[in-house]
Amino acid sequence: PSLLHLWDRGGAARRTPLGSLTLGWSVLSVLVSLGISSVQGLVIRHPLPPAVAWLKANASAEARLFVWGQDPHIYLDSGLRPASRYFASFPLTGYAFGTPEGQDPRFDTSNRAAPHAWENLARDFERHPPDFIMDIDAVRTVPRYPVARFPYLDRLLNQEYLPVFRGADGLVYQRRHDAGVQVPGPIPRRSGPGRAAERVDAASPRSGCRRGAHRSTLGGRRDPS
Repeated sequence: PSLLHLWDRGGAARRTPLGSLTLGWSVLSVLVSLGISSVQGLVIRHPLPPAVAWLKANASAEARLFVWGQDPHIYLDSGLRPASRYFASFPLTGYAFGTPEGQDPRFDTSNRAAPHAWENLARDFERHPPDFIMDIDAVRTVPRYPVARFPYLDRLLNQEYLPVFRGADGLVYQRRHDAGVQVPGPIPRRSGPGRAAERVDAASPRSGCRRGAHRSTLGGRRDPS
């Protein structure tokens, strides 16, 4: 706003040395800030957050990942290829950037979701099913977009995935070695209750996990979130 105000002052400020210097410094500051943000987005974080570190240590180089949440940096940190065109979940949820409602779980943003986004996601998963799904919303104190509210993804996790690691940065699911390459049918309005999760004992080439890796650090039932 200050920069726009300076620019809109009829050009008077730009015609003085001080005005030109101020404007130039403001523009330079903005460009430097944008440049730093861009570079930071291309640098792998050290140390890695725990769930990302688990993926890095246990997933094969050919594995594909889908991240449920707003952190596309996870793909770079883990070194895994995305399983979908959606690097972040806002086209699926309608997440509103820069507004108080964007963080309010009670505010429904479904009308902001991109047209046909869920159909596109299903087609992406049909072409290359994700070996891992990382839910970063599940570890929030109050999840903004709990998976249970999205029938397609909730049913997919219940039927074809097992929780294998939970860290402060997210809950990791791994695709069952006996899961079929299929896309669930028409998306229902409501999903059924979660099913019991089994402990994963052995690696499988189809699972996207490195042979010999200890794949599961979770036992019992799937996390309700």
